[in-house]
Amino acid sequence: MFDPAYIELIREDFDASSNLIGAGGVEKKEFRALKSGNSELTMTYKRPWEQEFEKQHIIPIKIAVQN
Repeated sequence: MFDPAYIELIREDFDASSNLIGAGGVEKKEFRALKSGNSELTMTYKRPWEQEFEKQHIIPIKIAVQN
């Protein structure tokens, strides 16, 4: 989760470690800064069909937009 007033998600990719169903891998996200300020990015590790999460990281971010 993120505040769309500060950043915009412009790309999201998943590189699987194998072709097997349920295989692990690396998820990549690319954001564009929209305005300067302080915000946070919340990363949650959970299965899409479950309500509870296994891990969650809240990452404070400081955004500096140069014109």
